[in-house]
Amino acid sequence: MEIHTRQLRYFLAVAETGSYRQAARQLYVSQPSLSRAIKQLESSLGARLFERSTRGTALTAAGFSIAEPARRLVESLDRAYAQISPGLNSKTAWRGAHTPESLERALGCVVGAITESWPTQDFVCHEMPQAEVADAVLTGSCDLGLGIGPPPWPELCQEIVGREPLAALVEHDGRLATGPLSAERLRGRTIVLPPPSQAESVSSLVQHELAALGLDGQAVMGELPGLWRERLARPGIAFAIVERSNGRNDDPHSWVVRELPPPFTVQHTLYWLSDAAWEARAVQIIEPARRAWQALAELSL
Repeated sequence: MEIHTRQLRYFLAVAETGSYRQAARQLYVSQPSLSRAIKQLESSLGARLFERSTRGTALTAAGFSIAEPARRLVESLDRAYAQISPGLNSKTAWRGAHTPESLERALGCVVGAITESWPTQDFVCHEMPQAEVADAVLTGSCDLGLGIGPPPWPELCQEIVGREPLAALVEHDGRLATGPLSAERLRGRTIVLPPPSQAESVSSLVQHELAALGLDGQAVMGELPGLWRERLARPGIAFAIVERSNGRNDDPHSWVVRELPPPFTVQHTLYWLSDAAWEARAVQIIEPARRAWQALAELSL
């Protein structure tokens, strides 16, 4: 029987909130990820832990019987690792990897959280493409990874640091400059994506979401370096799609930035290899990092 601390934390969050949705929001994870972790825990224990109905989510008898022992176990592990962590060799640097899109905001939040908990530790971080970030953590060449969305390998644990909307650059006098940017309004228009050399992980994310909406046939790669650089340097915007209806226009003042509705949302996610010691350290990192992210978001309003 294999049970991870992360599964117990997810179980306790659902038990306390009485809702998968509220627990997912509280933990900054997607609801499918939360449900999957609970199912894995139920499979390991050989029992159903929750009953879901129109009135909400309630513990079964089996769930009720393990709730208090699970809470005591998680609290004991947190206390133990809090005592162990300050004893880490101060001469040993933590090794990290991040995507280019994580550099502006998410990385600063994570580094600040590490410095807060382990002020004597060095943190050395290298910029890599999305796929290489996950590989670096999986192979052990990096301790932590900061990427976009969930990692491609199930062996890696994940927690969301923060979410931010993608944006569209649209012509300031065009029909998309006002009103909601729905899938129907984008249909039939050319959508120019940043090339992988400029935003590899965001381009992949956008292509995936466009395919889900049946709009992937409208997407093309475009080199508009002046546009990206001058019109996207603002808080809250991860990167952009460009809608282009009347031919190429490289004048940055001819475009306006429009935030896109879900599912066009970037999730900056912390990765680490499933390991009891690293799980406890990640818990100490993720909450301060989220607080810093929220503070930045409030300053941007």
